Amino acid sequence: MKRIIITLVFSILSSQAFCQAELNRLLITAAENHAGLASQSSAIEAARERLNRSGTWEDPRISAGYFIQPIETRNGPQRWRFSISQMFPWFGTRDVESDLYSLMADIEYLRWVDEREKLFLELRTEYFALWSLRQKIILNEEQDQILENLEALAETRFASGSGKLRDFNRIRMSRQRVQNEIEIQQGEFIARYQALLREVQAPIDTLLFDDEFSISLTSPVIPDSIAMNPGYQLLKAREESARLEQEMIRQRGKPGIGAGLDYIIVGKRDDMMIADNGRNALMPMVTMTLPIWRRKINSARKEAEWKEEEFKSASRQFQISRQAELELVLFEMEKSIRNMGLSEDQLSLLNQTLELAETDFANDQASLYDLLLIQEDILNFEKEKVQALENYLSARATYEYLTWQEAYTSLKDLQDEKE
Repeated sequence: MKRIIITLVFSILSSQAFCQAELNRLLITAAENHAGLASQSSAIEAARERLNRSGTWEDPRISAGYFIQPIETRNGPQRWRFSISQMFPWFGTRDVESDLYSLMADIEYLRWVDEREKLFLELRTEYFALWSLRQKIILNEEQDQILENLEALAETRFASGSGKLRDFNRIRMSRQRVQNEIEIQQGEFIARYQALLREVQAPIDTLLFDDEFSISLTSPVIPDSIAMNPGYQLLKAREESARLEQEMIRQRGKPGIGAGLDYIIVGKRDDMMIADNGRNALMPMVTMTLPIWRRKINSARKEAEWKEEEFKSASRQFQISRQAELELVLFEMEKSIRNMGLSEDQLSLLNQTLELAETDFANDQASLYDLLLIQEDILNFEKEKVQALENYLSARATYEYLTWQEAYTSLKDLQDEKE
């Protein structure tokens, strides 16, 4: 019988998580082809373009005017006026704007990371469930083969008069239940397998599952917080963006300074000859905006303050909820380790019991029904061991998502890596 080799290591030290080549291929393919992640990638590119145009000045203004009725001056009548001006924000406004757009770009990147990690968690959990289901099918098929041999033996003993019909019927009933369970599990496996491939959204023809592997199970160190979780990082970044937005509004509520230059074309006077007759004029100008209508500015600032409070509360609630979820996940991991250890001990005792029962059966001291009951117990504990391993792997994947330890990478760092 194929057996899943499990090494139980109770340790508080971190160890390398279980990694399977097929699972990695599945995750990489999903990251490259999933429509949701592609959509979020487009949002990152859009945020990058906003970042590129942040901190720029307003376009200069150029105007030209013609005096239909020339204004007479000492040097002559004014004919044309050409103006050029440039407005400048208050000191420090461009720096705040650049910081805000840079943070907004990082927010889009963190949103992409959070969506990716959630997708990876979903795919890992479903992959482990499919692996567990496949192992149970294998165990049932092996059980069906054993029951087939027992059924043939019971039929032979009954035909020879040394066996009982009830033993044959019990074995036949048990085999029918196993065969029915195999058919149901195979149908479920096909449906979930196809759904998994559709979720990946890529042409993966086959996905392999190892029948046997060796894994070291550990009890991870409980982290102080979930501060590195991408969802938490996203909320904290949005909280910071609301604070920067308040600073931006305060900066925009300050006067703007403008500088300009007027060039006036002056015609010559015909009635008299004077010095500088028809001399054109050049006039520098300074302008300033006066933001005296404060209602819209104060309203926008209060809105940003409420947003900051909203994200503060959301981040606190996120941390509390995820910390509670983390404790449950750690308990699930410990429980799964204990259940696998119990299953190993029970299977060891059952195998010894089966050997003794086979000896008693050879000496006519046990019936086929006794062998059937022991064999069914072995099958049940084998399934419980597989289920406990699935629970551990799924809980471990959730633990790694909640305590995401990958270093935070800003959008600028990501751009440098791509280049």
